[in-house]
Amino acid sequence: MTFRSVVAPACVFAALIGLGWPAAAMPSAVPSTADAQVSVAGDRAFSEIAGCVSNADSLLASVVVDESGSLRSTDPRNMRVPAITSAIDALQELKASAPGRLSVEVSMSTFARGYDRLVGWGELNPRHADRLRAAATDELPQRNSGDATDYRQALKGSQRQLDTRAEQLAGKSVCKVMLWFTDGALDVESATATAAEELCRRQGIVDAVRRDQVSVVALALFTAGGGVTDAQRDQLRAVAEGTGQAVPCGKTPIPADASSGVYLSADDPAALRRHFDAQNLPAVFQKPQLLQPLQLIRLDVAQHPCPFRAALWREVA
Repeated sequence: MTFRSVVAPACVFAALIGLGWPAAAMPSAVPSTADAQVSVAGDRAFSEIAGCVSNADSLLASVVVDESGSLRSTDPRNMRVPAITSAIDALQELKASAPGRLSVEVSMSTFARGYDRLVGWGELNPRHADRLRAAATDELPQRNSGDATDYRQALKGSQRQLDTRAEQLAGKSVCKVMLWFTDGALDVESATATAAEELCRRQGIVDAVRRDQVSVVALALFTAGGGVTDAQRDQLRAVAEGTGQAVPCGKTPIPADASSGVYLSADDPAALRRHFDAQNLPAVFQKPQLLQPLQLIRLDVAQHPCPFRAALWREVA
């Protein structure tokens, strides 16, 4: 038997940015310490994003990067920079492969104790992509002296930017995605417990982001010796996905009318970059047998709203 690809390019957001693909399914994959296994909640989030993109007029991607002082020890070689530029490359590939009507706009900001915009919204054409890459390569390496890691600032700042731009696009259907890079645990000194409560209480910051249909993709660079405990890792997962191993955040289970999120962790900066390495995807698309470990064939469309997950390969005579 043979298979024919019937994937809609706009529906492969999750795969295109290289997230959630087990290394075993990637040809010539470089061994990685990244936690590439996507949870059930993360799988739901990717399906939601892909389903939204397949029907939207615009995709708004807010790239938000940690600038805390801990980066000087956790990422001294600034490997987060190529990870971010790889994300920009992948978003460009998404735009190129999507239907012509899809607009892809990207902004870039940093957070620590506050929230700062580096690059405002712009259509992801070559000129804007170059602006984003220049900001990543020229400015981000110098932004590593923040004296806090305040998740509240990251989430509220990104939500505000996304909502403002969506309002300016009134009359168009919009998908809102936050690509959130952090290397550290929630840390606002004596206010850390208060920050956690404001984030995760019912009707708090995290619930507001989910109700606002903002899909959060949290990419955590937690290196050995970085001082982040298992409980703190679990907290970030809960912020993104609703629950960690032991800690809930916001209303759980996440309601059907709210957006889910994704948590991905990498133990070294190079592994974080590989989360965004899309160079092997064409080979994956050409070899359907590589998709067998992902169990993407013969899935129930009702349970997997994204056509990519439900019918990526159709058997033909």
